[in-house]
Amino acid sequence: MQGENHRAGCNLIPPLQPVKDNLGYSTYITDVPPPIIGEMCRLLDIERVTDENDYRMLGYELGLKSSEITSIKQKSNNPSCVLLMEKFASKPNSGTLNHLISLLTKLERHDVIQVIDEWVQNQTLPTN
Repeated sequence: MQGENHRAGCNLIPPLQPVKDNLGYSTYITDVPPPIIGEMCRLLDIERVTDENDYRMLGYELGLKSSEITSIKQKSNNPSCVLLMEKFASKPNSGTLNHLISLLTKLERHDVIQVIDEWVQNQTLPTN
């Protein structure tokens, strides 16, 4: 369940939670460490003029109208974080990295998928 602090956006991402039952691509977006979220958001916030496969198209894929996406952009200098941590995280039967990767694949955002893949690979390595 999401805490009350998620409504405020990325400035209040909760600390990393235990991942024993929440590993790899099954990890919920709200349990991904802030530096990883930050890197994904940094990439998605860069407006792409040619294809708009940035936070705007992510918003469309999440079912938002153009006016809602514009409103988010006007209220936040980190619109992709709002989209990921509030809109994506609250979608029924969604919110995991698996679900996010399927959206990012549609958007051809392999750069963001690479950030996720690297984190998952590092997260699941056995510690000696």
